[in-house]
Amino acid sequence: MGIENKPGSSPTYCRKREEYLADFCLVSRRHLSAEEFQLLTAHFIHGKERAACMRKLRMDRGTFAHAVYRVQQKCGRAFAEVEPYPLYPLGSYFSSEAGSPRMFHNAPTFAGSHL
Repeated sequence: MGIENKPGSSPTYCRKREEYLADFCLVSRRHLSAEEFQLLTAHFIHGKERAACMRKLRMDRGTFAHAVYRVQQKCGRAFAEVEPYPLYPLGSYFSSEAGSPRMFHNAPTFAGSHL
């Protein structure tokens, strides 16, 4: 839970991390096929190694690599184009109005993220 300070109003509590995760999953599910979403979930969200994902998804190495690039491309474009608050870059999402910064404490950091 975080505290949001909007100009001209009192601080409010919000669950921006949870909202971000929900939006991340919904946008991903909307823009990916069922197989691509399964790959996103296994490889990027759960962090399974390539070999484990290839076994689970029954893919060879080349097919897996191309599928990963395709998921990255589709998600990257979808996250950048979501309106009114793009999911990428994170600063755009964690702002109070489209284009203006938000004073937000405890914004998530995704060090080492694949996407």
